[in-house]
Amino acid sequence: MGGGPGHRGGAVPTPQGLRIAVVVPQEAFAETLASSLREGRHDVVILPSADEALADARVPQADVVILSVDPLDARGFAVAKLIRDQAAWRKPFVVAIALHSDPALQYQARELGVHLYLEKPVDLDRLRGVLVRFHHLLADVEGFDPVI
Repeated sequence: MGGGPGHRGGAVPTPQGLRIAVVVPQEAFAETLASSLREGRHDVVILPSADEALADARVPQADVVILSVDPLDARGFAVAKLIRDQAAWRKPFVVAIALHSDPALQYQARELGVHLYLEKPVDLDRLRGVLVRFHHLLADVEGFDPVI
């Protein structure tokens, strides 16, 4: 995952940032989101559909997966379910973005292991702040040496 604006493939890890998969079908929104996250030195890949995300092996390997959820299209939740059901010991931090506030969607998101539920318009400063805190936590966990 990596590259400049509009990048949609190729894995080039960035050790300074998180590996983030953006699964959002609205291209302009996905590009804006990716550009904002790349400013934080994160390695971002855009997957424009849940079907692509379900078939892409990079999604479970990501540190963070940001996905669009819609009550009329369950495929975004299928990606969350795939991540929840994977066998890996460290699962990605999952962020769901919805068009509007919907208690039923929020409940379904929690049930599928979504860590953060946001509504449009997305507060990018809040999202970046959460990701900074998650990145620090992840670095602490990965840097933990159990040998005493």
